[in-house]
Amino acid sequence: MLKPTDFKNDEISLNAFSPGGHSLYEDKDYMNATNAAQIVDFSGIGKLDAVALQKKLTGKKLSISPYIGELEEGFSGYASPEDFETLLQLIYLYFTEPRRDSVVMQSLITRQRSVYQNMMQNPYYYFNEERSKIKYNGHPRRLMTKAEDLDNITLDGTYRIFRERFADASDFTFVLVGNLDIEKIKPLLTKYLGNLPSIQRKESWRDINAGLAPGRIDTTIVRGQAPKAIVELTWHGDFDFNNRNARYHFSSMLELLRIKLRESLREEQGGVYGVRVSGAPSKIPKEDYFITISFQCEPEQTDSLIQAAYAEIQKVQSDGAAEKDLQKIGETQKQSRLKSLKENGFWSGQIALRYQYGLPLDGILYEEYEPLVNQLNSEAIKNAANRYFEETNFMKIVLLPEE
Repeated sequence: MLKPTDFKNDEISLNAFSPGGHSLYEDKDYMNATNAAQIVDFSGIGKLDAVALQKKLTGKKLSISPYIGELEEGFSGYASPEDFETLLQLIYLYFTEPRRDSVVMQSLITRQRSVYQNMMQNPYYYFNEERSKIKYNGHPRRLMTKAEDLDNITLDGTYRIFRERFADASDFTFVLVGNLDIEKIKPLLTKYLGNLPSIQRKESWRDINAGLAPGRIDTTIVRGQAPKAIVELTWHGDFDFNNRNARYHFSSMLELLRIKLRESLREEQGGVYGVRVSGAPSKIPKEDYFITISFQCEPEQTDSLIQAAYAEIQKVQSDGAAEKDLQKIGETQKQSRLKSLKENGFWSGQIALRYQYGLPLDGILYEEYEPLVNQLNSEAIKNAANRYFEETNFMKIVLLPEE
């Protein structure tokens, strides 16, 4: 998929993906699968080790990295038009001649081991570990990596999995955006991408059932001496992902809450340095959503600030959004979209995402987006807050110091 742009004269952005990822491997191979792309990437390519490869690329403007995610594998990178052929050559070599290097693998493992060995002594890392156990029902693929987990990584295992993930280019999609001439670029694409290995296998990702735990959860973890508390509130549930209005109203509601929680918790009560509101709907492996509100505060203010956060949510559920807030959200959204539409990375990411999820490409255009913004009203925000802040699936997880 090609999109010529004139945003940057010296940039062609590349995004490539194929369904599968490390979801296709059993738990015993999980560490090999999640580390395979990094180990191969750091090893160099073909007959060139990392140092020799770096010398070859001196003076060239390009970057390319393979990855193996949970549901897909692929590449992300960029190159100047002059160095674009070199970028394609590297992709070809990752498919056909990935490099084995035991020294690189051991070096990476040694560095990671030194980090993980001391990690759990920190109460905040301990909190993250315990929180993950609670949120994901102890699923092994959602826990933090420990030093002993690195013992499961082998050179044969990582190399085998990398070769398997990149053995078949027939189900890869390549998205190229930037300063490209379609007619001039076609011979290069034919030469390098068109000659990639293909075995025409039919493959997709696997649902490993590692979603958020259902039901209501209220847990306090006591750890450490520092006079600081961490609060995390999470709501989650089903989502109609193909409904464009639902996706837009969901994100707009979160933008309003960022404004109101910042005003209430930080500016009015002075209880937190910052409050984070994150959330997103998902299409795969299931159509669902999550919303998380998190902040750090003085331990004695924990309960009052949690109640203040609840109060702001309830105000939105009962009153919706004030006109001044709607105007602020709308202007911010329009300016952000206009700015993004001048960035190759935005186009590349949006095209890839919409292609994967089966969404129409014209939804990227400002002409399609602006009417959504203009029609946003208080009632839509109110309905979204009542729909997505329901209490069936809710988690409150708090870290408090030992004294």
